[in-house]
Amino acid sequence: MPLVFDIVRPSVLRRVLAGKFHSPSGRGKYTLPVQIATAGGKLVLQHTTKTGYGIVPQFVLASQNGDTFGNAPNATLEVMNLSSVAVIVTVVAQQVCNQGYLHNYIQLVQPTGIGTPATEIGPFDFHYNDASGYVHVTYSSTAQLLVAVVAP
Repeated sequence: MPLVFDIVRPSVLRRVLAGKFHSPSGRGKYTLPVQIATAGGKLVLQHTTKTGYGIVPQFVLASQNGDTFGNAPNATLEVMNLSSVAVIVTVVAQQVCNQGYLHNYIQLVQPTGIGTPATEIGPFDFHYNDASGYVHVTYSSTAQLLVAVVAP
């Protein structure tokens, strides 16, 4: 069962991830907009809905060995970098283009500040699907890196 936190501010989230957060009297009043769940390797496509906060996906900690997700039309990878250094996110091409080359999609994700939205990567065409329709993603660092796959 995943461990889930409801967090309001990235500053509180950083403290949770660093193990330095203690809810006052065990009754924290931290609610949406961000939910964090621990997971490993396989990301679940979330069909998000509009709320009072905008689109609210459930973020998970990025896997050190990379993540995969089933591709879908208009699916995007949302990345929140809560560390203090930039992270390189690589979406690995699985099929060659019409010129016979693989073109990985590489995105530099800067550290996220308070009130900064997640970096949106995608959508991904069929060149990024493996034989089973999965997209493979790797990261230069996974320290305090949160990811979610969303589609309207």
